[in-house]
Amino acid sequence: MAESSVASPPAETSPADPSPRRRLAIAAIFLLALLPLAATPVLPTIDYYNHLGRYYALAHLGADPFLAQNYAARWGLLPNIGLDVIGTGLMAVAPPLLCAKLLIAGVFAIQFFGLIYFNRQLTGRAWVLVALLAVPLLYSFIFTWGFANFLLGLGLVLWGAGWWLAMRHRPLLAIPVACLLAMLIFLTHGVAFALYGLLLGGLELGFFFADPNRSVAGLARSMAALAVQAAAPVVLFLLSPTSKASEGFTNADEAIGRLSHNGQLGERLRELASYRLTTILRVSDGPSFALDVVTNLLLVALVVLLAIRGRVTIARTAWPALALGVLLVALAPPALFGVGYVSDRMPLFLAFVLAAALVVAPSRTRLDLGVTALVGVVVAVKLVALAGGWRAYGDDFDHFRAASRSIPTRSVVGFVNLANGQRLDPNPRCEMYGPLLIPLGGDATPVFALGSAQPIALIGRLSAANKAAASPASPDGPKGLARAQDRFSEMIRDGRFDYVLVCDSSLPAARRDAILVARSGRFAVYRPVRPAAPGG
Repeated sequence: MAESSVASPPAETSPADPSPRRRLAIAAIFLLALLPLAATPVLPTIDYYNHLGRYYALAHLGADPFLAQNYAARWGLLPNIGLDVIGTGLMAVAPPLLCAKLLIAGVFAIQFFGLIYFNRQLTGRAWVLVALLAVPLLYSFIFTWGFANFLLGLGLVLWGAGWWLAMRHRPLLAIPVACLLAMLIFLTHGVAFALYGLLLGGLELGFFFADPNRSVAGLARSMAALAVQAAAPVVLFLLSPTSKASEGFTNADEAIGRLSHNGQLGERLRELASYRLTTILRVSDGPSFALDVVTNLLLVALVVLLAIRGRVTIARTAWPALALGVLLVALAPPALFGVGYVSDRMPLFLAFVLAAALVVAPSRTRLDLGVTALVGVVVAVKLVALAGGWRAYGDDFDHFRAASRSIPTRSVVGFVNLANGQRLDPNPRCEMYGPLLIPLGGDATPVFALGSAQPIALIGRLSAANKAAASPASPDGPKGLARAQDRFSEMIRDGRFDYVLVCDSSLPAARRDAILVARSGRFAVYRPVRPAAPGG
């Protein structure tokens, strides 16, 4: 491909080096953004510590025979293993709780500085206002979910898009490096790779429409340069177990057919619309939904005010990418390629792209400086609220440790969360504690081990106990707390788990089928009374 085969970027994408003062301000903003991580020993996320337990098990299988009896490594080219590789390596040398925070701080750094880099390549400058707006997006709804690989992948998408903007006019250099970045993003998370392709496609459309000498042939060459980046990841995906997941491309068609047949489609669509609005309002998440709505809308209002005053505009080449982002927020299916909650992730993607597209006109007027300062105040309030809301988890963690110490090391332990009936439950989170039994207690407990998504398998006694206590998910079956209570009963009745840890237990202390071993705060430990052997 000739060096001139892709049009040069417009003047607005020719970046200038930020001043030392601006660099220092941006770095200081990032360091301040990390302060909530110090407020609690355990981060209140839904899935993250489940992944962390997996990293620990993978890192110690060779040195711990007990873990090797219950877990087996299943490494392969899965589009969901980016942080597994990093986390497994870090778990081999760092204390588990510190490792958890280091990994999140690293993901935050990749997202934050990836956004700054992308913004600089797109608009020509690195803006302090954009750095401030990036902070609430680090503590996103998806962070609360604990979708660690996706968060890392999204950060890499920002870096990859920035690289493409910087080098697209030099395809002999840009394409090989971009192919490597595309492969890295794909292996980190498949949905992030899809967003990378859509983002670059939207940007190329932006360059096409902004070029007065545009031609269809030039657009075709630009799109071909993007297709080259997708070739190897697409082949790997087709060869991976993920492509053979039971849901196929998406389960939306099956769900629509079933709900339509049962006359429930209209009601389900209304529920999805309401939930999707919630994910938008909670794109930056915190301990209070009301505070999220107020702070997020206030930040939008302040940026709009700066736009009305002509101090903020959107880079013209970003408009098609933003339009694609809006379509994804509205139309993305809940599940894709065996990955759930896909639509929940789209508001965060759109918010990052929108922040990266902001062009800030310097101003020294009191009003403009005051509005920017008010953005900083809102961000600070968000950080303080996060830190304050998370402090209570320190006492919660102490109760967890007190209860779990009653479990002998190298036990097969079941965990049941009776604190959160569903994932948007406003009660204090409890999903973190069960997986921590692996690194902190030396025990074995179930973790995510889907063959099409995670590089680990449950084996031995743990696998047998988990299967015996698992009831198949059904649209008509019990949900929320009822399903968790059923799982607890199955764990106790079957007796294959040595112990069962319950969070927020309201169960009675005296049970015919189990002995209460310990109770502290929200946590209780039960030992099943195993059925007597025949003839015993």
